[in-house]
Amino acid sequence: MATGRRGQTAAGRGATRWGRGTTRGGRGAHPALALRPESSIAHGARIQHLETLQRQAKATIGQLKQELETARLQSANDAQQLRQELETSERMSKIRVSLLKKQHDAAQRQSKVVLLQLKQYRETVKRASGIEIEQLAQELEALRATQERKRTEGARLNVRIKNMDEDELRGLYESEFAATDAAQRQEIQRLEAEFEVLKGKLKLADDQATEREKVMIGHVELIEQYKRHLADVKLSG
Repeated sequence: MATGRRGQTAAGRGATRWGRGTTRGGRGAHPALALRPESSIAHGARIQHLETLQRQAKATIGQLKQELETARLQSANDAQQLRQELETSERMSKIRVSLLKKQHDAAQRQSKVVLLQLKQYRETVKRASGIEIEQLAQELEALRATQERKRTEGARLNVRIKNMDEDELRGLYESEFAATDAAQRQEIQRLEAEFEVLKGKLKLADDQATEREKVMIGHVELIEQYKRHLADVKLSG
């Protein structure tokens, strides 16, 4: 192997060069560092600053990771709570729909019962009123027949009394007309009283029927409200 300055190996030269370069400000220092020794200090400061920034970045990244994990957990908890609330709301909606359906069915059954009762009551009142009216009509017809018969008898009697004197006429009236007039007046009063009673019964029946119709209308309106509320619940569900 060659010796001397020209005979140094590249490895030897490199080792000598780098060995000298490790002496800060020494004879073997890099020419730029030898000329400007403050550059090494600035370089170290920059390295420390970069290391500080790196530590801060790591700390910030760690904090961001923690915040992200916290946010993820909170989001998962919120989602779970929302699912539970939604399931609870769905169950409550089903319960409300079931309850409204039961109430609607009950109202329909009750309305049918009320309608049937109202129909039966009207039929009963109609039959009773028809019977009483028919009886009254027959009695009035009998009274008209009696009055007609009396008028015929009176016409015949008028022919007889034309030649009667005052005493005969007075005796005839007392024996014939006084009792007949009193009986007719009593009969007329009785029929008028029965007619007033019948009118009162008919008015009472009409009032009761009207009241039942009002109740029925109330049931129908309640059923319509249930239907609208049921539709709203289905839409909201």
